[in-house]
Amino acid sequence: MEAKESTGSAAPAERHAGWNELFFDLVVVAGAGQLARLLHDGPQPADLALYAVVYLAFWTTWAGFAVYGDIAASETRVRTLLIAMFGMAVMAASVHTVQSSHATAFVIAYVALRWQAGQVWRRGSIVVDWPLAQFGAGAVPWLVSLFVDTPLRYWLWALGIALDIVTLLVSTRERTLRRAGERAARRRDGRPPPGPAHGPVAEPPRLGESRIDAAHMGERLGLYVIIVLGEGVIQIIDAASERDGWDGPLAATGLGAFGLLAAICTLSLLYGTNGIPICARERSRRGWRCCCTR
Repeated sequence: MEAKESTGSAAPAERHAGWNELFFDLVVVAGAGQLARLLHDGPQPADLALYAVVYLAFWTTWAGFAVYGDIAASETRVRTLLIAMFGMAVMAASVHTVQSSHATAFVIAYVALRWQAGQVWRRGSIVVDWPLAQFGAGAVPWLVSLFVDTPLRYWLWALGIALDIVTLLVSTRERTLRRAGERAARRRDGRPPPGPAHGPVAEPPRLGESRIDAAHMGERLGLYVIIVLGEGVIQIIDAASERDGWDGPLAATGLGAFGLLAAICTLSLLYGTNGIPICARERSRRGWRCCCTR
């Protein structure tokens, strides 16, 4: 059979999560499993708040390296992913006693990984879809928390997470590029960008944009949700296996927890897009969009 003559440019090859990325994502299983220990004693509001803060610390760390692997593609350095996995393993191992003896190890590993996630990019390459690659102010409160005691330490952790969330919500492509250009100019000249009062305006540094592969990153997000939901099922089974007698309250709790996971799966994967729940009006426009692409 003769091949048909091409009438246009070839469509880009579809990417899927590679073996290195899947291996890296397995660390999420360890992290999610250890996080459940924070709620073993019967969750109080303070326990739930700490759980949310520590979970988001894991998520921002994972997302930073997931974006790196998405953009770097075949140029991703395996050594970088392995170092990141080791750091996240330290965070996971520290969770059980993060309120006491291992808080320092958790914070040091988290801050080091946040720093590394910003260093993997070439100078002048701006990741407009993940502004935390350039702006790591959210890690500063975590670093300061090494020198204070509880409960102020936890408030500093929450402040760091809040700064990251605000950065993700308010950043746009134009704002990210402008702020990155101003920082590059200060590094180059050692002073604020020159203006009319300081002589001729210097040519701003040239910055390149790095954009995500939306389809590939959407697949990574969907896999992340599946991994976390799977760890939730493991936790339900593990909790039931530790009970000698199975009674009505245990059955009700197990069914309720399983039903909750099933509902999240339905909303996120079956009626959502790439693990992200969407409303019915948006289903006709499926496709993952980062908060910075608006």
